[in-house]
Amino acid sequence: MRERGKMTDVKRVTDRDLEDLISSKKEAFGVVFMSAASFACEQLRPEVEALPAALLHRLKIYWLDADENPTITKELSIDALPTLAIYREEEEIARYEGPYSKEALRSRIEELLFKKKD
Repeated sequence: MRERGKMTDVKRVTDRDLEDLISSKKEAFGVVFMSAASFACEQLRPEVEALPAALLHRLKIYWLDADENPTITKELSIDALPTLAIYREEEEIARYEGPYSKEALRSRIEELLFKKKD
């Protein structure tokens, strides 16, 4: 059962919204490509929603239903659901396929966002 109010942290987007985000956002953001018909996607949803608020403030995450938005899903070569793709400055910088625990997601996101640049 989902906690009330958590979906405000993770917003749903459409293919048009995602195109706009990719072309306009300079800071990193994540998109979870999912399907309501997928058990694995439903397993990932509460794990993403349980990420700490401080992390979700640093990396805004959006939901995109691949069944309702097949064009952008295909254009971005999303073959597995769920997939968390992270974008920055019009480029995909990371992709995580399959369900992850909130601990694994947090670790991967923190490593990506806070790693030192060479």
